[in-house]
Amino acid sequence: MLHWKSIYHAVYQDEKPSALTIGLPIFSIVFYFAIQYILSEESFEWVVDDYYLHFDSLFKFKLNALSMHALFFSTMFEMIVCLLLITIPLNIYEREHGTVFTGVFLNLITTFSSIFTCLIGKLLSKLGVIDLDQNYIPVAGMSGWLFVLLGFFTVRKKMKNNSRNILIQLHRSSVHIPTVMPSILLLVLYNILQFFIYQKNSSLLSVYHTVCLGIGYLISSKETYFAVLVPPSGLIMAIERVLNKLINLIPLFVQYYKEKDMKRTFLNAEDAEVDELAELPTYQN
Repeated sequence: MLHWKSIYHAVYQDEKPSALTIGLPIFSIVFYFAIQYILSEESFEWVVDDYYLHFDSLFKFKLNALSMHALFFSTMFEMIVCLLLITIPLNIYEREHGTVFTGVFLNLITTFSSIFTCLIGKLLSKLGVIDLDQNYIPVAGMSGWLFVLLGFFTVRKKMKNNSRNILIQLHRSSVHIPTVMPSILLLVLYNILQFFIYQKNSSLLSVYHTVCLGIGYLISSKETYFAVLVPPSGLIMAIERVLNKLINLIPLFVQYYKEKDMKRTFLNAEDAEVDELAELPTYQN
C-alpha cells in the first residue's frame, strides 16, 4: 500500500516543499472558486473574453490574455489534474533556480507561448490546416507550464546522460527509443484526451501544448540565452532584501530559495559533449 510519506519523499526528496510550489495550488484553488461562484454570468463571460487566450488575442493586443491565462481554469477537474502533475517538476525547478527566478520564468514562458500560439494558430488557420471557428476552446490553465517543464527536463536528461536515446528493459530484450519520444507521446495522448473530454474544437489547445513543449526543449538546450531575459541576480537580491520581513513570515515547513543561495548551472546543448555534469560551466546572470 502506498503511504503518504513515500509520496512526500518522491516529490520533495526529504526536503521542505518549495514556497512557490506550495503557494501556487493554494492560490489557484481560492482563485478558481472566487471566479466560479462570486462573479456573475456576464462578468464571467468578460473574464473568458479578456483573460483566456484566443487565437486573435495577440492581434487585438489583449495583454491580460497573453500573460495571465495560466491563472484561470475552465473546470475543477482540469485544475486538480494540472496541480497534481506540475508539483514534482515545478518543485525541482524552483529548488535548482530559486523562488523569484522561477516566478519570472513562469511569467516569461506564459507570454512567449501565447505569442507563438497566436502566430502559429493564425498561420495554420489561413493554410486550412486547423479550423478556428466560433466553437474552438480558448486556452486557460497551467497545462502549458506542465509541457514546458516536461520539455525542459527531457532535454536536460538528454544532455546530462550525453545520449540521444533511453534504454527500456523488456522481459527478454531491450529497446532504445529517442529521449524526446516519451514527452511527445504524452503530448499526443493529452491532446487526444482533451478532445474527448471537451467534445469541441480543441485545435488551439493542441497548438498551444505543442508550442509549450517546443519552448521547453529550446530553453533547456539554450538556457544561458534564456537567462539573459531574467532580471540580474543583484536586482533580485535587492528586491528580496526589501521584502525580507515578508519572506520571514513564510512558515518554517516551507522553503523559500533566496537568490543569494543559488548557484544555477545553466546547460547548453554544446556543453553535452562533456562526460560529467560537474565539469559543466556555471553561469550567473
